[in-house]
Amino acid sequence: MARKLLEDNGRFLPTASWIDRDGEFAFVGGAGGGMFVRATEILDMLYAALHQKAAEQAIRACAVAVDVRVVPPGATKKTDAILVTIEHAEAEPVDVVLPYTKRWRRIEYGEQFTEPGERKFFA
Repeated sequence: MARKLLEDNGRFLPTASWIDRDGEFAFVGGAGGGMFVRATEILDMLYAALHQKAAEQAIRACAVAVDVRVVPPGATKKTDAILVTIEHAEAEPVDVVLPYTKRWRRIEYGEQFTEPGERKFFA
């Protein structure tokens, strides 16, 4: 979803998705009350909601997508990237990173890579 939002709008605000106890998938995108919304405010709201859902055992997995800057493996300079943090109640968390570059009205994607994630929601 983050990739589609990026391609359609040239940017995206943080988004989240989860799988509930019954296996149903849900998605929520960042939105705000004004023209100038801070991504950190939306991220805080998404994290709070996911913490609550995980504490209530209402979900078994979740993911959060954010727009970041990273230095990909083998590179020396930072580039824009979509970072998707994936966490499951019964598995180790993982971060999936998809570097990208804006070229005119197109988005060119680099080589996707993964890194171990940090447990945030399922304690």
